[in-house]
Amino acid sequence: MPTHFEVIEDDCIGCALCIERAPENLEIVRDESIAHIIAQPSNDEEVLACMEAAEYCPMGALSVRSSKS
Repeated sequence: MPTHFEVIEDDCIGCALCIERAPENLEIVRDESIAHIIAQPSNDEEVLACMEAAEYCPMGALSVRSSKS
């Protein structure tokens, strides 16, 4: 299951679609025009929200990495 999310800053356009879907995990800092991860998902609900955010990103700027157990 995906466990790590990262914003690819060079690709982010600051549209905030990701933040609408995962507000507990992402934000746009004042005076900046890119999203930032503020917390990695800590439960299944947040993982699903971040996955949805990654899918909705028009630029593909939210990277999802899986870890092997």
